[in-house]
Amino acid sequence: MIAKCITMMAVGLLMAAATGFGAESYGPYRADVIRVTDGDTVKMAVHIAPGHIWTVGVRVDGVDTPETMRPACAQERVAGRAATEFVREWLMGRAIVVDGVREDKYGGRVIGSILRGSESLADALIANGHARPYHGGKRTGWCG
Repeated sequence: MIAKCITMMAVGLLMAAATGFGAESYGPYRADVIRVTDGDTVKMAVHIAPGHIWTVGVRVDGVDTPETMRPACAQERVAGRAATEFVREWLMGRAIVVDGVREDKYGGRVIGSILRGSESLADALIANGHARPYHGGKRTGWCG
């Protein structure tokens, strides 16, 4: 119980600092994959300090992938499933690090770079045709 309280306090301080200073980012942190939500979001157990793990959704920084939950068309659904499976395979059985962690505009998750050694998941998604670069603003659709 005490460890959980300390973890929650550490997370609160981390997010307060990120919110208060805007441009702050944190990491690198070792992370374990809990599940792949979709092509650009992964639920992870992030090791923020020895003995302290933060379970959080991490949105892959710098990319947009096709939607799987509310796709605009069948083509997007198929592409979204392919991107999700690519991420599962890319992460499977590998040592993973999350870096550049910062607050996302949607509550309950953060934005960060997911790395496998020196390889970036964002770069791998783009190189394999499962994502487009994205740095804010209006997104381009995935339908035909």
